[in-house]
Amino acid sequence: MWVEPRWVQEGSQWVFYEGHWTLPVAVTPTAVYEPPPAPAPPVVATIAPPAEIVEVRPAIPFAGAIWIGGHWHWTGAQYVWVAGRWSAPRAGFAWVPGHWRRGGGTWTYVPGHWRHV
Repeated sequence: MWVEPRWVQEGSQWVFYEGHWTLPVAVTPTAVYEPPPAPAPPVVATIAPPAEIVEVRPAIPFAGAIWIGGHWHWTGAQYVWVAGRWSAPRAGFAWVPGHWRRGGGTWTYVPGHWRHV
């Protein structure tokens, strides 16, 4: 329900309350829709990424954890290494590592993602 904006006198001052949407007291939502985030713009570099770094993996934090390797990230001026990390597995999915793809004189980063198997 919409609550209209209003001015309310509180003592000797007037206070403005903005209009807003609210749920009636008796209504409790059973589901909330949250749209997925907008896709990130592609990361394109004009120079090739450096060679991959061989990472020393920390101890596995729990049985079944999946290692997601690090990668080079282009800042627009230089490459910086983003360290790998352990992740919980996703049932029915496999991790596909990110990689740089060359094409037309540029390099485009293809982000890692979970692929349904």
